[in-house]
Amino acid sequence: MTDLVGDTTTYTRLSKDPTHKYKNRMINILRKWKRNGSISDKLYWKLYPESEEPPKLYGMPKIHKNNTHLRPIVSSCGSITYNAAKYLASILTLLVGKNRHSIKNTKEVVDNLRGLEIPPAQKLVSYDVTALHQCSGG
Repeated sequence: MTDLVGDTTTYTRLSKDPTHKYKNRMINILRKWKRNGSISDKLYWKLYPESEEPPKLYGMPKIHKNNTHLRPIVSSCGSITYNAAKYLASILTLLVGKNRHSIKNTKEVVDNLRGLEIPPAQKLVSYDVTALHQCSGG
C-alpha cells in the first residue's frame, strides 16, 4: 500500500485535510435545497453529514493470484458523503435491470466495449461492486 499511495504520478499529497470544507459545502447545498422546497426536513436530516471522518483506504489481498498484491479499497463508512451515497444507492437500486443501461455480467461489458477506442488522455475504469459492504450501524 505504501508503494501505491507513494505514487506521485497518480496521487498528490495535500497540505491540509479538506474534509471540513467539503462538509460545509454539503451542508450549504442541503440548506439551499431545504429552503427552496427541493427536500423535506426529514430528508435534510437523513442526508446531513454526521461527522468529519475522511474515507479510509486499506488493502485486500488478491488471494486468487500468484504474488499476492493488495487491491485498494476505499471505505466511506462514516464519511461526510456516506448518508447521501446510501440514500442515492437506495434510489438507484430500484432502477437496476430496468433500463437499457444495465449490464448483466462481465461478458456483456466486454462485448459492449469491444472495438471501443479510448483517447490517450482518458482512462477506462471499472469498479468491483462485489467488494462493497454495509457499514456497521447503517
